[in-house]
Amino acid sequence: MIEFTLRKKVGAFLGKRRLQVNQEGDIKRATVTYVCGYDYCREYKSEVIKKLFNLGVTRVTENWTPSLDMCLVAAGKMEALIDDGNELYDFLPGNLIAREAGGAGYGF
Repeated sequence: MIEFTLRKKVGAFLGKRRLQVNQEGDIKRATVTYVCGYDYCREYKSEVIKKLFNLGVTRVTENWTPSLDMCLVAAGKMEALIDDGNELYDFLPGNLIAREAGGAGYGF
């Protein structure tokens, strides 16, 4: 089994490979994931996704896995994550890995 891990101030890793967020600057080439909590509003979610497309984003995913999605950001496979009301334990591990890989993450 290959695991996402981190060492504070050393880096984030997938197995032995060091992770780094990618530097994609073109929103049209960005992959954005939207992850909502249990009490989400379907209409609001639809509006958020519609606004992303209006901004030029062409790929939006919904995996329902905040920590894994943040690890995918850390690995450079996605450019951004929008978190909408998830529990702290749902995204905190991935947030730490994404930050250690050079991502902005949440500022706790």
